[in-house]
Amino acid sequence: FLVEAVDPVSLEPVAEGEAELLLTCLFRVASPILRFRTHDRVEVVPPGSYADGVPQRGLRVGSIGRWDDMVKIRGNNVWPGQLDEALLGADDVADYLAEVHLDDRGVEQLTVVVRLHGGRHGDPARASDLSKAVKARTNVRPTVTFDPDLPPPDLKPKRLIDRRTR
Repeated sequence: FLVEAVDPVSLEPVAEGEAELLLTCLFRVASPILRFRTHDRVEVVPPGSYADGVPQRGLRVGSIGRWDDMVKIRGNNVWPGQLDEALLGADDVADYLAEVHLDDRGVEQLTVVVRLHGGRHGDPARASDLSKAVKARTNVRPTVTFDPDLPPPDLKPKRLIDRRTR
């Protein structure tokens, strides 16, 4: 594989600072060369930046983040659009706010607060149905609660918020 660190907008190589990881598979014979945008955020560090003084340029990877809106929850890739389909696709849901956080044991949890049309209050059966709908699309079962006073969204709301500490 050819590993490149590129600017996520221009796709030009980055010499130092934040970049997107781009992979090119070189081992396939007689097949087209494909470049894969990972959308993973990496940090390009100059030669000698590591404690052992290695004279090569390096990449810091791991929990730096992503360039897109995808969030990984318990090993599952979750995109905001999946939550929109599961929740806003329901006739009675006006809006929602989802948060990823760590519980007391350090386990990742997804909680969703839903506002129903007409300021109605939801019941446990409806919460269970919405939780199952999210699970079917994301493979993550959230805790669903209802809040008729959930404020309306901005023009382009951010409905999936990552509250985990890095």
